[in-house]
Amino acid sequence: MTMAQDTEEPEQERGVMTFWEHIAELRYRLKTSLIVFVVTFFGFYALSDRLIRFTINHFVGQYNLTLLAPDVMSGFVTQLNIAILLATTYTLPVFIYELFMFIDPALNKKHRMIALKIILSAAFLFIAGVAFIYFVMLPMLLQFFVENNAMLGLSNFFTVEEFFDFITFNLFIGGVTFETPLLIIMANKIGILPKEWLSKSRSWIYVIILTIAGIVTPDHSIISQLVLGGMMMVLFEISLLFSK
Repeated sequence: MTMAQDTEEPEQERGVMTFWEHIAELRYRLKTSLIVFVVTFFGFYALSDRLIRFTINHFVGQYNLTLLAPDVMSGFVTQLNIAILLATTYTLPVFIYELFMFIDPALNKKHRMIALKIILSAAFLFIAGVAFIYFVMLPMLLQFFVENNAMLGLSNFFTVEEFFDFITFNLFIGGVTFETPLLIIMANKIGILPKEWLSKSRSWIYVIILTIAGIVTPDHSIISQLVLGGMMMVLFEISLLFSK
């Protein structure tokens, strides 16, 4: 009886929608997300010059680097790439929210609360991953590579596109990597990954983590693999604490 009431609750609140009404609702949600993306893109593009100068002052000056513009469009392309990445990152929670609102009539109160917690947790973990990469991992990586180049007698000249691609890709990887605990906990809650199995398979999971870290790091260096792999191992152990 309770299950029937939970199933009927959304229909009682909003009524039964036809197929074309569902399509219209989906188009509205996608249109809203697209408008937010476009507005956010132009906003970040207007600020991209300041963001570039801030990053240059934070990293380039500190490690005595020199950035080069190999062609006439290098600066413009870098601004576009930064605006697209940031707009995508900040629009993703909006897209998830709009998707949640689209399926909301089919959910009962309990499922709505679970979905809302997942959305908020995913957004928080992604931001935490980006912050970790920017303030912890990137300084370590840049210092290692710059000092290694100097030891080999090489000058640290980089193109502006390569430099910012290196930074933005690492930020994106960090944000996605920090979603690992949420995925593991969700799989554990529905019975796919029991805690006992995760604990017994820890050594194999560590090997898989290091392999994945070696694949996704842009430079494929051992230092990047160890830093990212170590972070993923810590996240895995955190996942075990919240698993049942």
